This record gives sequence, C-alpha cells and structure tokens, in this order.
Amino acid sequence: MAKDSVLTPVEKASISIKNFIFHIIIPGEEKPSYLSEVVLTGSQRSFFCERLAQAAEGTQYLFTDKNASTPMRCKRILDNPDSNFLEESKGIAQEFLNHHKRQMSSGVLIVALINVMRDNESIPLISLLKMDHTNVLEYLTEEKDGGVVAKLQEVLNTFVEDKSALQKVALIEINDKYSWDVLAKERKSADGVADYFKGFLSVTEREDASYWTRQAFSSVASWAFENKEKLPEDQDPSSYKLRAIKYLETHSEFNTKGFLDMVILDDNPDRRQELRDSLNERLADKGIAGQTFTPKPDSIKSGVRKNRRITKEGVTLEWEGEAKTAGIQFEKQPDGRQRIIIDTHGFSQES
Repeated sequence: MAKDSVLTPVEKASISIKNFIFHIIIPGEEKPSYLSEVVLTGSQRSFFCERLAQAAEGTQYLFTDKNASTPMRCKRILDNPDSNFLEESKGIAQEFLNHHKRQMSSGVLIVALINVMRDNESIPLISLLKMDHTNVLEYLTEEKDGGVVAKLQEVLNTFVEDKSALQKVALIEINDKYSWDVLAKERKSADGVADYFKGFLSVTEREDASYWTRQAFSSVASWAFENKEKLPEDQDPSSYKLRAIKYLETHSEFNTKGFLDMVILDDNPDRRQELRDSLNERLADKGIAGQTFTPKPDSIKSGVRKNRRITKEGVTLEWEGEAKTAGIQFEKQPDGRQRIIIDTHGFSQES
C-alpha cells in the first residue's frame, strides 16, 4: 500500500548508495562537464548517506507527465542501473542545465541511486542534489581510458566546509510505494521549488500549503483527544490545539521538530519523549512529518479552532484557546465526577 509519509527516521537510517555520480555545471556553458566515475571511500559513502538522509524530506509532488524526460530517465536507471545509470545521469544533468535559464552559480548535480528499507522491503529511489560552490573548477580530475574521474578528497572537503552548498534536492520514486512521486525542496524556500525546477522534474504539488496547515492542526487535535489519559494532569487537549495554532501563526516555515518542540511541553522527560514519538508517528501517517511549507493559519476555520465539551447532563461548553484563559477550570472530584468552574463577566445571549 502506498504511504502518505515522507521517509521515516528508520528509513533514512537505512539509506545505502548503489550508484553515485556528479557532473559539473558551469554558468554560460551549453553542456555540463561530465564525469565518468566517482569512487567513494567508506567515510565518504557514510558522509553522503547522512547528507541524503538530511535531504530526504520536502514538499510532496506528483508527476504531470510520467513520459517526460526526467521521470523517464529515472525509470530507465531503475530498470537497468548497471547499463543505464551513467548515460541517463548525463542526460539528467543536461536537462537541468537546459531548464535553468536564470542566473546560477557554479556547482555540481549529484545523481544517486539509493535503496531504503521499509518493512523488510528494499525500495530503490533516485536522489538528485544540486550543490553550489564557487571553487567547482578547482575539483581535481584525472583522465583515464573510460573518461574523467574525480579525485573525491578535495570535493568532499569543499562540501563539508560549506554547509550552505546544498541548494536543491529531489527524491524520486517510480514504483508507487509512496503516495508522492517526488519530494523536493530548495534551501531558501519553504514553498516548494522554483517553476524551472518543477519543469525539469515535470511535477505539480500533491496538495497546497493550506491543506497541509489544516492537516497539521487537525492531526494534533485528534491525537490529543485520543491520548488525553496520557497527558499531564495540568494540560488538556485544548492546550495542545492552542500551541499547534500558535506555531502555525508564528512560523514562516513548517518544521516537524520545531512543531513538536512547541506542541509537546512536559516536565517529565520520559513522558515527553513518549508523547513526541506518538505525535510524530501520527504526523507521519498523515504525510505531514518531514514536509516543508509556509503555514496558512487563516485556512483553519474558526469553528474548528474552538473546543467543545458536552456534559452527560447535556450542558455544552464552547471556547477558543486555553480553557484557563477563557475562564474555565475543570476540577476532578474524589468520586470521579468533574466540577466545572466558569469565571465570566456575564452572558452575551440568553434564551
């Protein structure tokens, strides 16, 4: 069954590189400078697996045309990587250069065939990373019978020293194991990627930012009610809803870790971690964990923001925000009943 989520922490930790190459992109050149081989040492392989894991999130996209150049080249790689990887990687680099009509800096386009493990199943993915660097021409290369081979030590040092070098990333899945076809993001944007990069990938957003904003809020709301017996005694589900909406109102980019940091507040470290893991799992199931988007809090309707309780005696309470701020207190009684105390300036409507 196709999963809505981006790669989970377990899937990220399982990333292994099967094929890896990069081609050099120079502004003003009609063609990339192609390499024929990149030999990775064990430590370099680990470095790039970690970098690929960091990049394995972003906005979810669907192909607009699976027969377009980039998705077809990725499919041919997956169909026969031993025969097709190198030539198709060159074609992907050329397509990227063709679509990038704006000013750009020198850099490399990394093409990697990776595997991730999910439920004991190995899933192949194509990863594309555009890394910018002004010293790209200083990469040492060596002419061999098969072509140009990069000496990776200098390249690795350059990437490590410049943490901002990773500009764009796309993770491409062809075999319908996930509900998305592509995860993509840019370093400077929370709203997905530029139009030329979408054109290069031949994709459109699976859902818009308003949809993901509503999903993030509703996921917290439903999770809090389902787990209310596990929450700290001084917090009820409305507290979690309030912190979720505050995060969405005060942040220009959704980040899963930051969202969890704000929503889950607990002085008990073991319970806090348990609640974080539980909510993160819910966000992953809904396809939100790992997403990057600009929150649109205005898309959350007022009626959804409100908290509503109906007592067994038929009394309805409705408020927005935290109960205490609204003048409402809930006190548990020794016999199991709850006493509700309302501090009010009066009634706005009586009937």
